[in-house]
Amino acid sequence: MTEDIQYYDVSATTAWGLRKEMQRKGPKGYWGYARWWVSWTAECEITVKQTIHMPRHRNPDKLTPELRKRWDSMVAALLRHERQHARHGELAAQQIAAANCVGAYEIIDRWAAQDKAYDLRTDHGRKEGVTLPQK
Repeated sequence: MTEDIQYYDVSATTAWGLRKEMQRKGPKGYWGYARWWVSWTAECEITVKQTIHMPRHRNPDKLTPELRKRWDSMVAALLRHERQHARHGELAAQQIAAANCVGAYEIIDRWAAQDKAYDLRTDHGRKEGVTLPQK
């Protein structure tokens, strides 16, 4: 398994500005995004690749102490949320291995559906702390 975290930079110094900048610069309009790929050989040797896209503040010292605390908390919650999506790829790979690669595409489809259900259940992480103040 390989995990690759790719960052995009933000520099706004207000919560409103950060939200707008992350919406504009984030992958597919999200603040963070995880993708996973499971591949296998004819011998059922399985590989999992995970890519997580995350925001990174270019100069966090320019944030007020209160906003800096909220930013750090949000980024930590976002990374936990995206890693849970990535974990779905690991679980898919485990099930594929247990099935000796029989029905692998169906297993992947089930775990992709779990990604969607997870976002619905958590409101894309908002219920897990992926929030910033409105002002």
